[in-house]
Amino acid sequence: MVLTRLPTVLCFHIQRRYYDPIAETMTKTAQHVEFTEYLDANQFYHNDNDNDSNNDKTTTGTATSSSSPNNSQQEVSTTTTTTSSMDTPALVPHRSSPPPLYKLQSVVEHCGNAYSGHYQTYRRRNDNEWCLVSDQSVQLTSWQHVQSCQAYMLFYEAT
Repeated sequence: MVLTRLPTVLCFHIQRRYYDPIAETMTKTAQHVEFTEYLDANQFYHNDNDNDSNNDKTTTGTATSSSSPNNSQQEVSTTTTTTSSMDTPALVPHRSSPPPLYKLQSVVEHCGNAYSGHYQTYRRRNDNEWCLVSDQSVQLTSWQHVQSCQAYMLFYEAT
């Protein structure tokens, strides 16, 4: 997979449920998935600016206006610039520099089996502190504890 525009937030869903044809039932895997605190998007990124340094199109022309008080027509010079990329604030803009580094901000964990359970979230509090949020309980936890959880969803944010 190659992306030409990178989002501000990357969300990864780890599918832990699968159908077991022998048991004819849904099963949840407890296999540990390793994840990192930082994610370099270089391997998923292709910069279109390398091929086409300017996607902007500029047109210059003349328009006729009849808004003057005596209703006479005037020529007005116009210049219009359009950009082929959408102005979407949720996307990291095109750049010629390397793609952004992503920093893990949150991990969602499902505790339970394939049919029932409970979700809890590990949330970054600041650069070196993490909190475990479960219903009304919020407690400080370590990065090592976050790494050892059975991650269900990972949320990375561009730095």
